[in-house]
Amino acid sequence: MIQLENVVNVRDLGGYKTYDGKYTKHKVFYRSGNTDRSSEDDIRKLIEIYNVKTVIDLRNTEEIKKSSDKFAEVSKVNYINTPIEYYGCLEEFKSTDRGLSVLYDYILNKKKQVLKNVFDTIASVKEGSILFHCTLGRDRTAMVAMLLLGLVGVSRKDIIQNYTATYDLIKDLDIIKRDLVIYGKRKTITLPEYIESAIDLIENNYNTFENYLRDCNISEENLKKIKNKFIH
Repeated sequence: MIQLENVVNVRDLGGYKTYDGKYTKHKVFYRSGNTDRSSEDDIRKLIEIYNVKTVIDLRNTEEIKKSSDKFAEVSKVNYINTPIEYYGCLEEFKSTDRGLSVLYDYILNKKKQVLKNVFDTIASVKEGSILFHCTLGRDRTAMVAMLLLGLVGVSRKDIIQNYTATYDLIKDLDIIKRDLVIYGKRKTITLPEYIESAIDLIENNYNTFENYLRDCNISEENLKKIKNKFIH
């Protein structure tokens, strides 16, 4: 985890072993919570120490209006907004006990075009590190992180660990305390069963993460670019 003043849940996806004995590179992909309150020192560290040159904001227009991303104003960073909307599943989320799995099923099944846009953007980046985030770095961010790790062959166990670590990093936020009251633990905590369900959806229907991303119409060239960028 990377400690910053005003940005939570910042993590480097480097250091994971892949199925063929390689490792994911450090300083390539960072996942985080919202960067709307980034201090000047946070921005300096992310650019100068962690080499962030691209920020992908997965939030929607309304979220951005309420709390704009500080990196949108930084000339040294290429800020890109690629919103992953999940309003279409919120009624089911509220009415069932499937918890966060409802959101993940919806994103994986219904938002393939947006995921293609995210991965095509990642493939197009020629230099520097990429930071991607939503509001909490829990759900939309988790799906992108899972797909990146899965694409290069990181183990199921490590993907689950990367996901479940999230709650401890965000549990002190006011929005999480509010959600615990409104929705309860099963719809707030990053339980292993939620990411396991997402992995199962991909493995049962597409066999591999790479096949799933192909079904999102991401080109072989771009998949290769991302793998080459991410592993050594």
